[in-house]
Amino acid sequence: MKNRIHFIRSFIAIALLYCGTVFSQNQKTPAATIFKHESNLRLDNYKPAKAGQTLYGAGTNEAPRLAEQLKKIMDAYGIAVDTNLLSNDPNFIDTVSGKHVYYPFENHKKIYLQKVGNEWYYSQETVKHIPDLYKSVFPRGSETISHYLKKLGNGVFLGFEQWQWLGFIILIFGAIALYFITFILSKKIVNAITRRRIIHSEKSVKIIGSFANLFSLLMAVRLIRMLYPLLLLPLNFNSTILLITGIAQAVFFGYLLYRVADVVSLIAMKIAANTISTLDDQLIPLARKLAKAFIIVGTLMLVLGLTGINLTALLAGLSIGGLALAFAAQDTVKNIFGSMMLLLDRTFQIGDHIFIPSIDNIEGTVEEVGLRSTRIRTFDNSLITIPNGKLADAAINNLGMRVQRRYKFNLGVTYDTPPELISQFVAGVRQLMDIHPMVNIDTIQVHLHNFDASSLTLRCSCYFNTQDFNLELESRQELMLDIIRLAELLEVRFAFPTSTMHIENMPERASLTPQHTINSSENINKVHRLIEQIRREREAGKEQADEAQD
Repeated sequence: MKNRIHFIRSFIAIALLYCGTVFSQNQKTPAATIFKHESNLRLDNYKPAKAGQTLYGAGTNEAPRLAEQLKKIMDAYGIAVDTNLLSNDPNFIDTVSGKHVYYPFENHKKIYLQKVGNEWYYSQETVKHIPDLYKSVFPRGSETISHYLKKLGNGVFLGFEQWQWLGFIILIFGAIALYFITFILSKKIVNAITRRRIIHSEKSVKIIGSFANLFSLLMAVRLIRMLYPLLLLPLNFNSTILLITGIAQAVFFGYLLYRVADVVSLIAMKIAANTISTLDDQLIPLARKLAKAFIIVGTLMLVLGLTGINLTALLAGLSIGGLALAFAAQDTVKNIFGSMMLLLDRTFQIGDHIFIPSIDNIEGTVEEVGLRSTRIRTFDNSLITIPNGKLADAAINNLGMRVQRRYKFNLGVTYDTPPELISQFVAGVRQLMDIHPMVNIDTIQVHLHNFDASSLTLRCSCYFNTQDFNLELESRQELMLDIIRLAELLEVRFAFPTSTMHIENMPERASLTPQHTINSSENINKVHRLIEQIRREREAGKEQADEAQD
């Protein structure tokens, strides 16, 4: 019985060995071909000639060397082969091309298999590109470097050969040296380029310093990423280095672009400060924020892709949850579109004086227009932040867009002022406006306007040719002082609210009640004479005006 069990175990072991040998030799499926190439280049089963049989179109003499190079390329790229994930379909057809081709590695489309007859091979195109791929991973002279490094030590320490440890230390110190050299040079170059283009401040110095630092880190990571394949490290170690350096490279490059946006923004702001229009002052901060947002999102997507996350599936999942996200962020989206509408409509610009009656009568100067909100500096020096969604729907009085500033006021003179003196005073006020350098003479209006309760009211109006509020206040003050001097000169008294009490009858005085004599014919004649006098005066005035024009 024991002999029979022993026989069965031996038979199974021999059968498994035979099946494994057969599987390693056949190329009926893509998985079998890749397994044959990998298994025949292991240290415990080194048969490069058999591995070369998986390369279609390679010569007998070149096939072993090309198979080894392909293996080194895959190790350098950190490509780990798991036959359980590969296709075992002997009639596999690519859905894109409709041909019997198979791409085993998603990020390396130059390495693929094709079916020839009944067997699968690494394609002729892949074989053609192996030398170029090998040179890109292992530059000229790399084999010489590896050869001399191996002479420095052949012992094994902690699972790695001594020359590999030595090469790794040299690589780290080389990357550190490159960092410091690049940092010094790049900082000087950036300073030289931007010295005349940006305003040197504490902020600009900080940005330039971080720019040089990030660029130096990127160069150091690039050096490690370029030279680590020379150490011929194991596949799993190469995969780790590739992942770490890839993420670091993506983060440093993204942050470098982030700082580039700051540098470009500083240069653009200095150029915009020399232009008349304030629209560019408004667009530059918004463009900087948009560019930074795209850089952050792009960097994040790149890092997720390097970690092996399926971005297509991720985006599909985000699209499914997009509806809930839209509801949660609808105010933010509304504000972003509101900022775009404000820019397209040019409702206001930075520096404009605006008044918003529908939002708590807010009045002030626009200080910043952001992606989500606008900041307004009020006249009591407080800063108000208003969402752009509300501003886009509000009625905004842009006082800063006025070409001229209107000055409208009333002058009240006492009722005992003679009509001739009122006419002289009106003409004098009009002349004072006419000679003022800031007044638009075509807009001057000075007239006796109303019989008010305690005064005869003169209505005065004009426009100042300025958009500066301070200059308007100064012009108002000058004009008001001139009018006061004119009133003193003509002895015209300004009226103020008063109440006068009349006692009609007193014992020692005659009654103040007038005694009217009503004579209709005489009164009619008086009215006719007054009207005729006024008509003659107006005709004389018209003739004088016509003569002045001629």
